[in-house]
Amino acid sequence: MFLNICIGPLTTSKKLQGLALLISPLGCLITRWNYSIDVAPIQIINTFLDFEARIIDNLPKIPQSMVTKTMKTIIYLMELGIFAYPILLSFTAISPVHASIHIVNVCNLRTRDSYAPALRN
Repeated sequence: MFLNICIGPLTTSKKLQGLALLISPLGCLITRWNYSIDVAPIQIINTFLDFEARIIDNLPKIPQSMVTKTMKTIIYLMELGIFAYPILLSFTAISPVHASIHIVNVCNLRTRDSYAPALRN
């Protein structure tokens, strides 16, 4: 990342953005600060994040494509499902343990032909 920022084919604004993203984790690694004693490192990180937010705000707004809207909807439904699934299970008659036992039993069912040798004896 450092070499790409220094000698890469990036524009100046992209190099500055990359520098901010490179210095942020390095600042976290180097300082190892205690939040209650010193707040200066987090102020540095917030400065870089504010810089990046200003650059992004100045970019032209691109309309969302149908794929982007679909993906946002799918992600929203998945996030909703993570919280809704345990709630729905609590209102059903079958608990997850009983459901898994039934699934295993259905998978282990023998076909009619597999009982035929036992019936012949």
